[in-house]
Amino acid sequence: MNKHTDRFSGNSDNLPPGFTIDTLENTSFQQIYSCFQTAFSDYLLDISGLTQSRLITRCRKNNYNPLLSLGLFADKELMGFSLTGIEPHGDRLDSFDIATGLVPAFRGRGFAQIMFGDLTRKLRIKRVNRFSLEVIQENTPALMLFSKAGMQITRQVTCYQIDREEIPPPGNTTGLSIRPAMVEDWPRIESFFDWRPSWENRIEVVQCIPDELDLWWALKGDKVIGGLAFQPDVEWILQLAVDPEWRRQGVASALLWQLAQHHADSISKYKMINVWDEDQGMDGFIQSLHGEIIVRQYEMAADLSAD
Repeated sequence: MNKHTDRFSGNSDNLPPGFTIDTLENTSFQQIYSCFQTAFSDYLLDISGLTQSRLITRCRKNNYNPLLSLGLFADKELMGFSLTGIEPHGDRLDSFDIATGLVPAFRGRGFAQIMFGDLTRKLRIKRVNRFSLEVIQENTPALMLFSKAGMQITRQVTCYQIDREEIPPPGNTTGLSIRPAMVEDWPRIESFFDWRPSWENRIEVVQCIPDELDLWWALKGDKVIGGLAFQPDVEWILQLAVDPEWRRQGVASALLWQLAQHHADSISKYKMINVWDEDQGMDGFIQSLHGEIIVRQYEMAADLSAD
Protein backbone atom coordinates (compact mmCIF):
# COMPACT_ATOMS: atom_id res chain seq x y z
CA MET A 1 0.00 0.00 0.00
CA ASN A 2 1.69 3.18 -1.12
CA LYS A 3 1.36 6.66 -2.53
CA HIS A 4 5.02 7.11 -3.54
CA THR A 5 5.92 9.73 -6.09
CA ASP A 6 9.72 9.92 -5.84
CA ARG A 7 12.81 7.72 -5.99
CA PHE A 8 14.39 5.93 -2.99
CA SER A 9 17.39 8.16 -2.47
CA GLY A 10 18.24 11.45 -0.93
CA ASN A 11 19.28 12.85 2.40
CA SER A 12 17.28 14.72 5.05
CA ASP A 13 20.10 17.28 5.24
CA ASN A 14 18.67 18.63 1.97
CA LEU A 15 15.22 19.41 3.37
CA PRO A 16 13.87 22.97 3.05
CA PRO A 17 13.65 25.10 6.24
CA GLY A 18 10.77 24.08 8.51
CA PHE A 19 10.79 20.44 7.39
CA THR A 20 12.17 17.47 9.31
CA ILE A 21 12.19 13.71 8.92
CA ASP A 22 12.10 11.72 12.12
CA THR A 23 11.10 8.33 13.46
CA LEU A 24 7.49 7.79 14.54
CA GLU A 25 8.23 6.61 18.08
CA ASN A 26 6.74 9.83 19.51
CA THR A 27 3.90 10.16 17.01
CA SER A 28 0.45 8.95 18.05
CA PHE A 29 -1.65 6.64 15.91
CA GLN A 30 -4.28 9.36 15.86
CA GLN A 31 -1.79 11.65 14.09
CA ILE A 32 -0.70 8.87 11.73
CA TYR A 33 -4.28 7.96 10.87
CA SER A 34 -5.26 11.56 10.21
CA CYS A 35 -2.34 11.91 7.79
CA PHE A 36 -3.17 8.49 6.30
CA GLN A 37 -6.73 9.56 5.48
CA THR A 38 -5.49 12.63 3.59
CA ALA A 39 -2.63 10.83 1.84
CA PHE A 40 -4.88 8.03 0.59
CA SER A 41 -7.93 10.15 -0.21
CA ASP A 42 -7.29 9.67 -3.96
CA TYR A 43 -5.97 6.09 -3.85
CA LEU A 44 -6.83 3.65 -6.64
CA LEU A 45 -8.89 1.54 -4.21
CA ASP A 46 -11.61 2.63 -1.81
CA ILE A 47 -10.07 2.41 1.67
CA SER A 48 -12.84 4.22 3.54
CA GLY A 49 -13.43 1.05 5.55
CA LEU A 50 -9.92 1.14 6.99
CA THR A 51 -10.70 2.71 10.36
CA GLN A 52 -8.07 3.80 12.86
CA SER A 53 -8.49 0.58 14.84
CA ARG A 54 -8.07 -1.47 11.66
CA LEU A 55 -4.92 0.43 10.76
CA ILE A 56 -3.58 -0.35 14.24
CA THR A 57 -4.39 -4.03 13.73
CA ARG A 58 -2.73 -3.91 10.31
CA CYS A 59 0.40 -2.53 11.94
CA ARG A 60 0.37 -5.18 14.68
CA LYS A 61 -0.14 -7.86 12.07
CA ASN A 62 2.90 -6.68 10.10
CA ASN A 63 5.22 -6.17 13.09
CA TYR A 64 5.24 -2.38 12.89
CA ASN A 65 8.43 -0.86 14.30
CA PRO A 66 8.09 2.88 15.03
CA LEU A 67 11.86 3.23 15.51
CA LEU A 68 12.37 2.17 11.89
CA SER A 69 9.35 4.04 10.52
CA LEU A 70 9.67 7.64 9.40
CA GLY A 71 7.51 10.73 9.19
CA LEU A 72 7.83 13.94 7.21
CA PHE A 73 7.00 16.89 9.43
CA ALA A 74 6.27 20.46 8.34
CA ASP A 75 6.46 22.77 11.33
CA LYS A 76 6.02 19.65 13.50
CA GLU A 77 2.82 18.57 11.69
CA LEU A 78 2.87 15.14 10.06
CA MET A 79 2.63 15.42 6.28
CA GLY A 80 3.93 12.05 5.19
CA PHE A 81 4.94 8.69 6.63
CA SER A 82 6.45 5.33 5.95
CA LEU A 83 5.28 2.56 8.28
CA THR A 84 7.76 -0.31 8.37
CA GLY A 85 7.41 -3.86 9.64
CA ILE A 86 10.50 -5.79 10.76
CA GLU A 87 10.77 -9.54 11.30
CA PRO A 88 13.50 -12.21 11.53
CA HIS A 89 13.34 -15.12 9.10
CA GLY A 90 15.98 -17.66 10.02
CA ASP A 91 19.30 -15.84 10.04
CA ARG A 92 17.86 -12.96 8.01
CA LEU A 93 16.11 -9.77 9.08
CA ASP A 94 13.44 -8.65 6.61
CA SER A 95 11.32 -5.51 6.36
CA PHE A 96 8.00 -4.64 4.76
CA ASP A 97 6.39 -1.38 3.66
CA ILE A 98 3.08 -1.50 5.55
CA ALA A 99 1.96 1.84 4.14
CA THR A 100 3.67 4.92 2.79
CA GLY A 101 1.99 8.15 1.82
CA LEU A 102 2.33 11.89 1.37
CA VAL A 103 -0.50 14.39 1.55
CA PRO A 104 -1.22 15.63 -2.01
CA ALA A 105 0.25 19.10 -1.52
CA PHE A 106 3.68 17.65 -0.78
CA ARG A 107 3.98 15.18 -3.65
CA GLY A 108 6.39 15.69 -6.51
CA ARG A 109 8.77 17.78 -4.42
CA GLY A 110 11.37 15.12 -3.62
CA PHE A 111 10.19 14.41 -0.06
CA ALA A 112 9.51 10.69 -0.61
CA GLN A 113 12.93 10.42 -2.24
CA ILE A 114 14.57 11.88 0.84
CA MET A 115 12.44 9.91 3.30
CA PHE A 116 13.22 6.60 1.63
CA GLY A 117 16.89 7.45 1.42
CA ASP A 118 16.91 7.93 5.20
CA LEU A 119 14.83 4.79 5.73
CA THR A 120 17.05 2.47 3.70
CA ARG A 121 20.13 3.81 5.48
CA LYS A 122 18.52 3.07 8.84
CA LEU A 123 17.54 -0.42 7.72
CA ARG A 124 21.07 -1.16 6.54
CA ILE A 125 22.52 0.07 9.85
CA LYS A 126 20.21 -2.42 11.60
CA ARG A 127 21.48 -5.11 9.20
CA VAL A 128 18.10 -5.63 7.57
CA ASN A 129 18.61 -7.86 4.54
CA ARG A 130 15.48 -7.33 2.47
CA PHE A 131 12.89 -4.61 1.95
CA SER A 132 9.64 -5.56 0.21
CA LEU A 133 6.33 -3.98 -0.76
CA GLU A 134 3.25 -4.45 -2.93
CA VAL A 135 2.17 -2.29 -5.86
CA ILE A 136 -1.09 -2.31 -7.78
CA GLN A 137 -0.19 -3.29 -11.35
CA GLU A 138 -2.10 -0.35 -12.83
CA ASN A 139 -0.12 2.11 -10.70
CA THR A 140 2.37 2.74 -13.51
CA PRO A 141 4.13 5.82 -12.04
CA ALA A 142 4.86 4.04 -8.75
CA LEU A 143 5.97 0.89 -10.55
CA MET A 144 8.42 2.85 -12.74
CA LEU A 145 9.83 4.72 -9.77
CA PHE A 146 10.31 1.59 -7.67
CA SER A 147 12.06 -0.09 -10.58
CA LYS A 148 14.42 2.85 -11.04
CA ALA A 149 15.12 2.68 -7.31
CA GLY A 150 16.47 -0.84 -7.68
CA MET A 151 13.43 -2.79 -6.55
CA GLN A 152 12.59 -5.85 -8.62
CA ILE A 153 9.32 -7.66 -9.23
CA THR A 154 9.44 -10.99 -7.41
CA ARG A 155 6.00 -12.29 -8.49
CA GLN A 156 2.50 -11.34 -9.59
CA VAL A 157 -0.42 -11.86 -7.23
CA THR A 158 -4.18 -11.41 -7.47
CA CYS A 159 -6.75 -10.34 -4.88
CA TYR A 160 -10.23 -11.91 -5.07
CA GLN A 161 -13.61 -11.55 -3.44
CA ILE A 162 -15.96 -14.50 -2.94
CA ASP A 163 -19.68 -14.15 -2.27
CA ARG A 164 -21.02 -16.29 0.57
CA GLU A 165 -23.93 -17.38 -1.61
CA GLU A 166 -21.49 -18.99 -4.04
CA ILE A 167 -20.10 -21.36 -1.39
CA PRO A 168 -21.95 -24.67 -1.77
CA PRO A 169 -22.62 -27.08 1.10
CA PRO A 170 -20.03 -29.88 1.24
CA GLY A 171 -20.78 -33.04 -0.69
CA ASN A 172 -19.84 -36.54 0.41
CA THR A 173 -17.23 -35.89 3.08
CA THR A 174 -17.71 -38.97 5.23
CA GLY A 175 -15.30 -38.98 8.14
CA LEU A 176 -14.30 -35.35 7.62
CA SER A 177 -14.68 -32.94 10.54
CA ILE A 178 -13.94 -29.23 10.95
CA ARG A 179 -12.69 -28.16 14.37
CA PRO A 180 -11.17 -25.01 15.91
CA ALA A 181 -7.36 -24.94 15.88
CA MET A 182 -4.98 -23.73 18.57
CA VAL A 183 -2.56 -20.92 17.78
CA GLU A 184 0.43 -22.91 18.99
CA ASP A 185 -0.39 -25.75 16.58
CA TRP A 186 -0.92 -23.56 13.54
CA PRO A 187 2.63 -23.66 12.07
CA ARG A 188 2.00 -27.25 10.97
CA ILE A 189 -0.14 -25.84 8.12
CA GLU A 190 3.11 -24.82 6.40
CA SER A 191 3.61 -28.41 5.30
CA PHE A 192 0.56 -27.95 3.02
CA PHE A 193 1.84 -24.79 1.29
CA ASP A 194 2.96 -24.97 -2.34
CA TRP A 195 4.46 -21.48 -2.22
CA ARG A 196 5.51 -18.83 0.28
CA PRO A 197 2.55 -16.62 1.28
CA SER A 198 2.87 -12.86 0.90
CA TRP A 199 4.12 -10.92 3.92
CA GLU A 200 0.56 -10.03 4.98
CA ASN A 201 -0.50 -13.69 4.87
CA ARG A 202 2.66 -15.21 6.32
CA ILE A 203 2.49 -17.84 9.05
CA GLU A 204 3.78 -15.39 11.69
CA VAL A 205 0.54 -13.37 11.45
CA VAL A 206 -1.12 -15.92 13.74
CA GLN A 207 1.36 -15.07 16.49
CA CYS A 208 1.05 -11.32 15.87
CA ILE A 209 -2.77 -11.05 16.16
CA PRO A 210 -4.01 -14.34 17.66
CA ASP A 211 -7.11 -12.77 19.20
CA GLU A 212 -8.18 -11.33 15.83
CA LEU A 213 -8.37 -14.64 13.94
CA ASP A 214 -10.56 -17.66 13.43
CA LEU A 215 -8.53 -20.84 12.93
CA TRP A 216 -9.98 -24.17 11.77
CA TRP A 217 -8.53 -27.57 11.00
CA ALA A 218 -10.03 -30.09 8.62
CA LEU A 219 -9.49 -33.59 10.01
CA LYS A 220 -9.95 -37.08 8.65
CA GLY A 221 -10.24 -39.05 11.85
CA ASP A 222 -7.41 -37.61 13.94
CA LYS A 223 -5.27 -36.59 10.97
CA VAL A 224 -5.06 -32.89 10.08
CA ILE A 225 -5.46 -32.60 6.31
CA GLY A 226 -6.24 -28.91 5.84
CA GLY A 227 -6.68 -25.56 7.53
CA LEU A 228 -8.17 -22.09 7.19
CA ALA A 229 -7.19 -18.83 8.91
CA PHE A 230 -9.65 -15.94 8.73
CA GLN A 231 -9.54 -12.34 9.99
CA PRO A 232 -13.21 -11.38 10.49
CA ASP A 233 -12.64 -7.66 11.06
CA VAL A 234 -11.46 -7.17 7.48
CA GLU A 235 -13.23 -10.25 6.00
CA TRP A 236 -9.86 -11.64 4.94
CA ILE A 237 -8.94 -15.29 4.35
CA LEU A 238 -5.26 -15.31 5.26
CA GLN A 239 -4.51 -18.95 4.64
CA LEU A 240 -6.40 -21.83 3.03
CA ALA A 241 -4.36 -24.97 2.47
CA VAL A 242 -4.97 -28.69 2.04
CA ASP A 243 -2.62 -31.65 2.23
CA PRO A 244 -1.74 -32.50 -1.42
CA GLU A 245 -2.91 -36.08 -0.90
CA TRP A 246 -6.41 -34.84 0.01
CA ARG A 247 -6.99 -32.16 -2.60
CA ARG A 248 -10.01 -32.19 -4.94
CA GLN A 249 -11.93 -34.18 -2.35
CA GLY A 250 -14.05 -31.37 -0.89
CA VAL A 251 -11.74 -30.39 1.99
CA ALA A 252 -11.28 -26.72 1.01
CA SER A 253 -15.00 -26.45 0.25
CA ALA A 254 -15.85 -27.87 3.68
CA LEU A 255 -13.57 -25.32 5.35
CA LEU A 256 -15.21 -22.47 3.43
CA TRP A 257 -18.66 -23.79 4.29
CA GLN A 258 -17.68 -23.73 7.98
CA LEU A 259 -16.55 -20.13 7.52
CA ALA A 260 -19.80 -19.16 5.80
CA GLN A 261 -21.96 -20.77 8.49
CA HIS A 262 -19.95 -19.35 11.36
CA HIS A 263 -20.36 -15.77 10.08
CA ALA A 264 -23.72 -16.23 8.34
CA ASP A 265 -25.32 -13.27 10.13
CA SER A 266 -22.45 -10.81 9.82
CA ILE A 267 -20.29 -11.36 6.70
CA SER A 268 -21.49 -11.86 3.14
CA LYS A 269 -18.23 -11.57 1.19
CA TYR A 270 -14.76 -12.93 1.79
CA LYS A 271 -11.46 -11.65 0.40
CA MET A 272 -8.53 -13.80 -0.67
CA ILE A 273 -5.56 -11.47 -1.02
CA ASN A 274 -2.30 -12.00 -2.89
CA VAL A 275 -2.89 -15.40 -4.48
CA TRP A 276 0.14 -16.25 -6.59
CA ASP A 277 -0.80 -16.12 -10.25
CA GLU A 278 1.06 -19.33 -11.03
CA ASP A 279 -1.07 -21.40 -8.63
CA GLN A 280 -3.44 -22.79 -11.22
CA GLY A 281 -5.14 -25.09 -8.73
CA MET A 282 -6.13 -22.26 -6.39
CA ASP A 283 -7.13 -20.06 -9.31
CA GLY A 284 -9.39 -22.81 -10.65
CA PHE A 285 -10.93 -23.35 -7.23
CA ILE A 286 -11.68 -19.63 -6.82
CA GLN A 287 -13.12 -19.46 -10.32
CA SER A 288 -15.43 -22.38 -9.50
CA LEU A 289 -16.85 -20.16 -6.75
CA HIS A 290 -17.23 -17.27 -9.23
CA GLY A 291 -14.61 -15.28 -7.36
CA GLU A 292 -14.33 -11.67 -8.49
CA ILE A 293 -10.94 -10.07 -9.09
CA ILE A 294 -10.50 -7.01 -6.87
CA VAL A 295 -7.03 -6.01 -8.02
CA ARG A 296 -3.80 -7.46 -9.37
CA GLN A 297 -0.53 -6.58 -7.67
CA TYR A 298 3.21 -6.97 -8.00
CA GLU A 299 5.36 -7.96 -5.09
CA MET A 300 8.65 -6.07 -5.27
CA ALA A 301 11.79 -6.33 -3.19
CA ALA A 302 15.27 -4.87 -2.80
CA ASP A 303 18.31 -6.64 -1.37
CA LEU A 304 19.70 -4.22 1.22
CA SER A 305 22.68 -6.44 1.99
CA ALA A 306 24.06 -6.05 -1.53
CA ASP A 307 25.80 -2.73 -0.86
